[in-house]
Amino acid sequence: MLISKVDYAQSGPNQTDTHVFAQSHIYQKSTWPDWSRTSHKAKIDFMLNIAPSSALNQTLYGAGMDVVYYPRQRWATGMHFTVSQRRIDETFGQIVKDPELQLAEIGWLNTFDLVHRPGLLIGLSLTNGLCTARLGDAADQVYYQYYTRYGRSSGYRSRLVTTGNYYLMQPGISTSLRIGKMVWLTAKANCSFLFGGNQFAEPSQLAGCNVQVGISMFGPVGVKRR
Repeated sequence: MLISKVDYAQSGPNQTDTHVFAQSHIYQKSTWPDWSRTSHKAKIDFMLNIAPSSALNQTLYGAGMDVVYYPRQRWATGMHFTVSQRRIDETFGQIVKDPELQLAEIGWLNTFDLVHRPGLLIGLSLTNGLCTARLGDAADQVYYQYYTRYGRSSGYRSRLVTTGNYYLMQPGISTSLRIGKMVWLTAKANCSFLFGGNQFAEPSQLAGCNVQVGISMFGPVGVKRR
């Protein structure tokens, strides 16, 4: 807020006036802390995944999460998780009435920020890990149940037809824009390369590029926040 005081005398018989004018500014400088020059930070990305497949002529939808730690100012390392699923037309030579494909990725993620500013992050990434493909038959639902420390969970899912495991290498680029003290809006573009033989599907049928959008939490770890 900017306060300006103007005093002036208005001429007149035995009359003097003093006027004070105050002007408020809508814009106020951000007070978000600047962590761009520090290390020991952590970032968690909660992402929605969109993966068009030219080989399948369909798009897979899913969700994922990336968790990384910054041991250096611009370099981060951590874990990558993604699960995508949808009913497809391709049977991969299997006897399936209503094929349903599920892809699960887990890998070691490394990122390097080309731009690391208080309100903007632009980085390159490389993930190495495992991609598991599950082909199910949605026309045949199977009842399942399992027990956890919180109780029993149960439901129905498509009958498992076959699975395949592939080595995953996934380069990508990401952009994060700050929208809160520790909240960022993040978008990513990745290209997956799969390797592996003797599987029910060729790696080229499942590999491809994908787009992710979501929300990130980013801030210091082990230091006092300002």
